[in-house]
Amino acid sequence: MIKKHFYEQHGAKEYNRFLGALFGPAKEKKRLMTWQNSIWLTFLEKVPEYPKDFQGIIEAFQNDADRIEISDNEFIGNPFDFFGRPDFTVSGTALRGAYSRNDFRDHILYTISRSVSKTGDFNLCSFEVAQIKEIITDDEKKDLFSYIVENSGRSPEEWSSAFHRLFNL
Repeated sequence: MIKKHFYEQHGAKEYNRFLGALFGPAKEKKRLMTWQNSIWLTFLEKVPEYPKDFQGIIEAFQNDADRIEISDNEFIGNPFDFFGRPDFTVSGTALRGAYSRNDFRDHILYTISRSVSKTGDFNLCSFEVAQIKEIITDDEKKDLFSYIVENSGRSPEEWSSAFHRLFNL
């Protein structure tokens, strides 16, 4: 429940920032950064049952298997705060709504095309493919195919059979 409590108290941006640093620079230094310590002490004022020591904080977040359910509106409003993060659960409706945003759709198209460009397959974007393959229309799948042809620099012969298999075309 620590993830959910921390998220509810601090919001997505602070949650992502705190955890990114917790499992990055702070973990390397084996201590909270000054700004993290300040946030953590504020958190403990409202939820005092969580650990005060660094190792306890790390373990509490690592051992919390709960996922945070994100509302459709919250995800659609800023999908970049949540997409690709294993801590969050979003609905297909929210994902579909976010995909209708130009910036988010462009990000997905670029990520998939880049994978094909770099490797000739979809291995570098398996998460993105898994997330969108059920929520995009056949016309959008065709648009994605065209985008990859135009932007990957790879021959469709290298990757089109995998594309058709992955996207059920």
